[in-house]
Amino acid sequence: MANKKDLIELPKTLGELKEKVPQDVTERAEKAAKAVKGDLSDTGRFLTALKAVQFEAPNGRFRFDAYQNAVLNLYIRKVQPAAGGQFVNMPIDVLRGVEQYWPKGKPAAK
Repeated sequence: MANKKDLIELPKTLGELKEKVPQDVTERAEKAAKAVKGDLSDTGRFLTALKAVQFEAPNGRFRFDAYQNAVLNLYIRKVQPAAGGQFVNMPIDVLRGVEQYWPKGKPAAK
């Protein structure tokens, strides 16, 4: 059992959430917070909204799977020479909608 001093106070508003959460998670959390009109006091309601978050990200459609893991596109890259003698990672293929247990079955629905 954690001591009271070890417990983290959860944010209660969207503004508090933005202050405490790392930038890379903000869009997901912000969409869920907007779904509950910024009221994070009902944790269950907020988590339900978070599980339903879907949006188009720079690397493709984002959503959570049934286990709350991100379903993402994975890019296969090849290191190739570029101008000026430098090397760059060039995408050569993409695996769309990769879930936690993929490719055991098939990729996630698009």
